[in-house]
Amino acid sequence: MNEEPLEHFKELCAVWIDHLNQIISFHPADRFEQLPFATHEAQMHFALEKCKDGYKVQ
Repeated sequence: MNEEPLEHFKELCAVWIDHLNQIISFHPADRFEQLPFATHEAQMHFALEKCKDGYKVQ
């Protein structure tokens, strides 16, 4: 397996977060912190928990 598909997969299993404004994104965003996840399930669990805490999805 070459590195390109692996890198693409890693990008898909990430959330970008802005703690100050309580915003999460599934796409890269300026001044957002990237948080990688091992699985899509872990990514979605994190996102849903943040929404329960009042974060908005961009």
